[in-house]
Amino acid sequence: TLLDDDAIPDVHFLAASQTVSESVGAVSFRVDLDAVSGRSVQVAYAVTGTAGSLDHTLLSGTLTFAAGTISKSVLFSVLDDNLYEPTAETVIATLNTPVNAQIVMPDTYTLTINDNEAQPQINIGDVTITEGQTARFLVTMSGPAQDPVTFDWLSVDGTATSASGDYTAQASAS
Repeated sequence: TLLDDDAIPDVHFLAASQTVSESVGAVSFRVDLDAVSGRSVQVAYAVTGTAGSLDHTLLSGTLTFAAGTISKSVLFSVLDDNLYEPTAETVIATLNTPVNAQIVMPDTYTLTINDNEAQPQINIGDVTITEGQTARFLVTMSGPAQDPVTFDWLSVDGTATSASGDYTAQASAS
């Protein structure tokens, strides 16, 4: 009778972090064993972070290493959108529930996704009115934004002046 007295291998992410642009497309991370095992090894990973399902396709899962296998890669996609996001978002995978292995550092992989859209610009259209009418300006943005957009404004003299009574000076209340 043979007694299996081999130590169980350590399992860990090859890299603890990576930073990509939102336009990268495919991304992968690798999980390694520090030694060849004569047994099948399993390790689960849970996915958290600030990025949601509209930002990437990674789901929690389990990796199975056949006997003799020392690395596994997980491929997923970063989803590009046309939405301005002012802060980077993260996808975090954390190893858990090993079978025939023990988890060591780095046990967490963090993917940082930097946005690739320019900050939207605010445009205020010109308006021509007859004296005595109320002026209404069309305000547009060059693209969508993740967060609410606010801005300050004020009226300034041109050929019409507030001092001469052509208009009543106005400003936003901040």
